[in-house]
Amino acid sequence: MSQLNESNILDCFYQITGVNSEEFTQYSVISNARQYVESRLVSDELTDEQVEQCEYAAAVYGAYEYILARNGAEKIVISQSGRAVSSQSDADAVSAVSELKRAVFGSLKDLIDENRFSFIATGGE
Repeated sequence: MSQLNESNILDCFYQITGVNSEEFTQYSVISNARQYVESRLVSDELTDEQVEQCEYAAAVYGAYEYILARNGAEKIVISQSGRAVSSQSDADAVSAVSELKRAVFGSLKDLIDENRFSFIATGGE
């Protein structure tokens, strides 16, 4: 199976999200996105172009997960009266990345099967 390059995925992720590379610390998002795409590849043999497409798809999936997590985190702000209130999540960012994910994975349905279920059994008696 072709190994997707996490450095290439990370570069695409930065372009998609606009996140500054100096402030990004959640590299597990990139690793998880790579694993997500690799586990759903339909073919073990990919051309260089297909690898690039899959790396972009992994970056999009990483951006999707990152933005969902960022917006799902509790955000507390203090109002003028001194009350703590939760701020609004960025619904536009969630909607945009959801649409991008749907479009990218839809265009790569011949390479990536999102419905593919991966199960790894562990030994035991």
